[in-house]
Amino acid sequence: MRGDPLENLADLDSFRATRIRRVLLIEDNGEWAEDIAAALALVARTTLTHVANESAARQALREGGFDLLIVDRNLDPGDGLALLGESRARGDRTPAILLTTMSDPADIVSGL
Repeated sequence: MRGDPLENLADLDSFRATRIRRVLLIEDNGEWAEDIAAALALVARTTLTHVANESAARQALREGGFDLLIVDRNLDPGDGLALLGESRARGDRTPAILLTTMSDPADIVSGL
């Protein structure tokens, strides 16, 4: 067993941790959003912008200026992958982490 993965987050070197200043979290589950925010606070001094629906996410993505996107694949309603695709089509190349509980291989491949 690998243990709690959050314990290892504090081991990130300070150079990598300081490059990420503004994070956009697109997550409709408030509890998960709080956990993600707490994990980020362990490793970096970031400004976290949390949005919980497609409309707010589209607005935040249009405004831009983020160093990292954390995107829930299963928004209610909606699809975080589609939002990310729209952002990429506009030329946004901000690094993104896609969160999902989907286990079907086709869903996993489409996310990649």
